[in-house]
Amino acid sequence: MRYERERPGELIHLDTKKLGRIAGIGHRITGRQPGAVNRHHSIGWEALHVCIDEASRLAYSEILPNEKKESEIGFLRRALACLAVRASASSGS
Repeated sequence: MRYERERPGELIHLDTKKLGRIAGIGHRITGRQPGAVNRHHSIGWEALHVCIDEASRLAYSEILPNEKKESEIGFLRRALACLAVRASASSGS
C-alpha cells in the first residue's frame, strides 16, 4: 500500500550512510608494503546525510564528518530551512 502526503513538510524521510574516505592511491602503486600501518591523516569515515520531503519529493543532502547528535541537529535545521524555501518557491507563493 502506498501512502502519499499532500502538504510539503507533513512527512520527511531522513537517512545517513557511512562513507569511507580514501585519500590518494593505494600501496600497489606507491610500493608501500601490504600490512604496514597507514598513518595518512585524511583516511577515515564521513557520513552522507539525506532528507527527502514525501509530498514534494524535494531532497537535501550534505556530507558531514560524523553522525553525532550535534551534526544531525544542524543538518536537520539546514534541511528543513532549505526545503521550506524550495517548497514555497515551487508553489508560487
